[in-house]
Amino acid sequence: PLLYVSATDGGNQYIDTGVYAGANLRAEMELSINKINSAENTFALAAYASGAEAYLIGATKEGQWSWSLGSGTRPTGPKISTNTLYKVVSTIGSDAKTMTFSVNGTMGSAYTAATAGTTKFSLHLLGRNEGKPGRYLNAKIYAAKIYMGSELKRHYIPCQTAANEVGLYDLVSSNFYPSAGAPFLASANLLPADPTIGGKPVNPAEIFTFANSQ
Repeated sequence: PLLYVSATDGGNQYIDTGVYAGANLRAEMELSINKINSAENTFALAAYASGAEAYLIGATKEGQWSWSLGSGTRPTGPKISTNTLYKVVSTIGSDAKTMTFSVNGTMGSAYTAATAGTTKFSLHLLGRNEGKPGRYLNAKIYAAKIYMGSELKRHYIPCQTAANEVGLYDLVSSNFYPSAGAPFLASANLLPADPTIGGKPVNPAEIFTFANSQ
């Protein structure tokens, strides 16, 4: 396993999770943002077909966390510090309309959509699926989990194959997933400089609980 895999500035790295947003979805991600795209909003986990068929977690072009479900105005949260490790957790309620979101344990505004937040397209990790990939987030992924209710659907950890292909390994399906777009960079090639959580320096090897829980 690798410490992380990284997207690049202007790249199109993403993973198609094959999971659709709906009632009782829970997503957990450990990531750090390399660079904010000041031209458009970009996404850590998202799918979009119309205002009523949307699930969006990402970074605004102003550099804030944002999240939304179904239709309505997207709330924004804390400012994002680049090259800082974040643990992001989002849940959808059993009514498929309520959404909660937290960053490093701090809850953002609860969100209630006017219509159920089920998606026509599968969720993309590090991008937005709108029938085609786009809105890629320039970030490092350390680990990610996706649940439907109590069922763990995906548990991604970064890894590199014997053929030196870099991507995410799903501990649930035992499948390896390279980027569906341009190749990821491996942590061996792009080491983080003094990562922090909540402004405090941390040892990366000590915090990646998702990846080390198996």
